[in-house]
Amino acid sequence: KIKSVTVECVAGNKTKATITFDDGFTEPPPGGGGDSSSTRYIVPGIIGALGLAGLGLGVGFAISSQTAKEQEDRIRDAGAGICGANGDPPRCDELREVRGDVNSRATLSTIGYIAGGTLVLAAVVTYFVWPKAKSSTATRFNFSPVAGGGTVHFGTNF
Repeated sequence: KIKSVTVECVAGNKTKATITFDDGFTEPPPGGGGDSSSTRYIVPGIIGALGLAGLGLGVGFAISSQTAKEQEDRIRDAGAGICGANGDPPRCDELREVRGDVNSRATLSTIGYIAGGTLVLAAVVTYFVWPKAKSSTATRFNFSPVAGGGTVHFGTNF
C-alpha cells in the first residue's frame, strides 16, 4: 500500500506531518503454500523427456550403424577385398562410403547415449534439489517512523 501526505513548509520553519497507516495486517495471496508447486514436477519432467529422447536416438543410431556394418561386410565379401594403393577393386569407393556411414552413425549413437544419460540424471537431481514451496502465513508489518536528517525511515519485522 502507498500512503502520502501533502506538506507545505516555508524555509526555516518546522512543519509536522502525520501519516496514518492501517493496522498493517496483510492476508496471504490465494493458493499459496504447501508443496503443490507444479513447476517442481514440470521442469524435471521436461528435462527427463529430453533425456529419454536422447537415449532413444542413441539406440536408433546404434541399430542403424549395425545395419550399415552388415552392408559393409556384404560388400567386402562380394569381392571388394582390401582396398589399398596398389589397384583398388571396383567396389572400393562404395566400401569407403559405407564405412563412413558406419562410423558416423556410431558416433551419433554415442552422443545420444551421453546426452540422454546426462539429461536423465539432471532431471533426477533437479527434482530432488528443487526448493519446496513454503507454506505462507499472514505476516504483521510493524512500521516505526523515525525522524532523522529531514527524512523518515520505515522499518518492518517479518
